[in-house]
Amino acid sequence: MTNIDISPDDLKVFLQEAETLIESLDEQIVRLEQDGVSDDLIGEIFRVAHTLKGSSGMLGLEDMARLTHAMEDLFDRVRKGTMGINQDVVDVLLQCLDGIRALKDAITSDAPSGVDVDSLVEAIRRYAEGDSAAPSAPAGPAPLTVDEAASHRIEEGVTAGRLALSVVANLDPESDWRAVRCFQLLNELDHLGEVIVSAPTQADIESESVGAVFQAIILVTPAEDASVDTAAIEHALGLVDDVATVRVEPYVAGEAPPAPATVAAAPEATAAANHPATPKVESLQPSVRVDIEQLDALMNMVGELVIDRTRISQLSRTLNERFEGDDGAHALAETANHLEKIVDSLHARMMQVRMLPVGLLFSKFPRLVRDLSRSLDKSIRLEMSGEDTEIDRSVIEQIKDPLVHLIRNACDHGIETKELRATSGKPELSILHLSAKHEQGQIVISLQDDGRGVDAGRVKAKAIERGIITADKAER
Repeated sequence: MTNIDISPDDLKVFLQEAETLIESLDEQIVRLEQDGVSDDLIGEIFRVAHTLKGSSGMLGLEDMARLTHAMEDLFDRVRKGTMGINQDVVDVLLQCLDGIRALKDAITSDAPSGVDVDSLVEAIRRYAEGDSAAPSAPAGPAPLTVDEAASHRIEEGVTAGRLALSVVANLDPESDWRAVRCFQLLNELDHLGEVIVSAPTQADIESESVGAVFQAIILVTPAEDASVDTAAIEHALGLVDDVATVRVEPYVAGEAPPAPATVAAAPEATAAANHPATPKVESLQPSVRVDIEQLDALMNMVGELVIDRTRISQLSRTLNERFEGDDGAHALAETANHLEKIVDSLHARMMQVRMLPVGLLFSKFPRLVRDLSRSLDKSIRLEMSGEDTEIDRSVIEQIKDPLVHLIRNACDHGIETKELRATSGKPELSILHLSAKHEQGQIVISLQDDGRGVDAGRVKAKAIERGIITADKAER
């Protein structure tokens, strides 16, 4: 955990604010690439980056402040029109933002962030100054090759209750012992579970044909009534010498392993023409953060008030019937009516406080689709509607993972490759539409793509293979 001279309450406020600002930058940078530069959008991005730089600098978080300051300088050049935005620039900005997020997470963690701030700052400087002759930063990892046999082994393992994990370790590019370190990592993973594929492979390691990145997909068996501790695996792999960063997370078929926090060598940025579109930018509205536990406690108390309000109303009616015309009974009835209105209004407002626009969840998905589009070499654009539809905040967390899975499945399996779309006469750019709306007292969230749809033949074959139906039934 990073030592900061600040009270726990103030630190909590900073971390919450930083997370909000990082998420805002994430969404706006992706929008910058999609919709082009506008004065409103670049101004809002610059303001958010400046706020994050200032708050981190005040706490003495020098690495976070340096990285944010470098991004702010680049945004300033874009704002002044001295440089443009293209895909490569956005790649670097998003990698820097991932580095800032890792630095924030390290504040409350016992493990170092593993972020190479110098390389990230240098990468931004190269783009901002157009210095193509600058020394290159360590290259990122090449995607793992997961063939049909490996996919089948992974699927069998998951069906049997095992967990598939993606592992990415970043090595010191200056080390002369990278092959040895890769062997140590592979050996460590062999003790933790079953290695399905790795890059470099065992043969690559033996021939010392290795780079600065080690990747693998493994199957592990969770202990009975316990989940797999990915943090413990990261810690174990991080003990290997020359390992700078390690990321371990659940593997999803068709998804590229997570990229480490280093940045590939940056080619000279070419200025992109500004698009005429001017996206609407909504400033952060003044708000107060309230823990969900406190909201639940308040809601329970309001529920008690509703019960007591009903009892008081009943008592008032009883007393008015018994003492008709009595001034005291009449005054009690007026007070009971007033209390009923106040409690009803309080109950309605408490219900409203628990509601959040689904756009807060949707805003995380453009970055996900962009990353999937790059890793799958597909051209995909996410369009959203109904972001102002409100749902209970507890539901937002419950539907996040299912939506992520649906989006990944649509990008991976629903949407065709560029070549197949061209053969079918479809435009290269595929559209993924995520929407939310109220319908007959329910919230309906739908995800649509313009891909080929479900392959009925493959579904039948898989059902027959698993013994769900017979071949005869499949033909009917």
